[in-house]
Amino acid sequence: RQDDDLTSLRATLEFAKIVGRMDKIQARQADPKNAKLVTSDINLFWRAYDLVTKDPAHQEDIYKREYFDKGSPGLQDYFSIKIRSVDQFVKNQRAKPDFYRSIRVNTLRIAAMTPQIRAGFVKLKEIYPAARFPNVYFVVGRWNSGGTASSNGMLIGADQQCLTPGVALGELNLWERNNFAALNDLPGLVAHEQIHYIQKASSDPSLLRGALNEGMADFLAELTTGQNPNAR
Repeated sequence: RQDDDLTSLRATLEFAKIVGRMDKIQARQADPKNAKLVTSDINLFWRAYDLVTKDPAHQEDIYKREYFDKGSPGLQDYFSIKIRSVDQFVKNQRAKPDFYRSIRVNTLRIAAMTPQIRAGFVKLKEIYPAARFPNVYFVVGRWNSGGTASSNGMLIGADQQCLTPGVALGELNLWERNNFAALNDLPGLVAHEQIHYIQKASSDPSLLRGALNEGMADFLAELTTGQNPNAR
């Protein structure tokens, strides 16, 4: 709307259509009640997991066909940003068989946590009326990112956010154990990533910029949910 380089395009019908779509998205995202919390990718993963159990020789093909190819827009983004490789995904699965067997029930409990997560959104809207609330996608990754954001919304690595007593930890290294978050703390992690979604982009590579970005996300997460996902 303001960039001088686009002046010649603003009178075109195509430009008006693009801006109109943007306006609709922003209007929808202004209401925290409109944000969808999508857990269908977790269900897809466990269906693929069961198929792999019956046919372990074709893990790569099964996970690609039954999980990644059928996944939500959030899973597609998470794959390109964080997972990057089916081979690397399967390598992580092979390294943690007891762990993944033990977290199944916990990951399936995430769908029932929608009210607590949405309550954090509502609180943020009260504090900062200009906030926007995109969809939240819960996926199973390869243990290299508990959460990130894309243009489609927030992307949460469910397998890194589901610690409860009884989960098998013997296959996790020290970094993984220190970064394995409790299931009950999931609303705080989502609130943290939600702040990243609405923060302004910057090319500033300084430590100060990073500290402000992460610190503000933690501060507002704790303010809205009572949880600081990076307290440690």
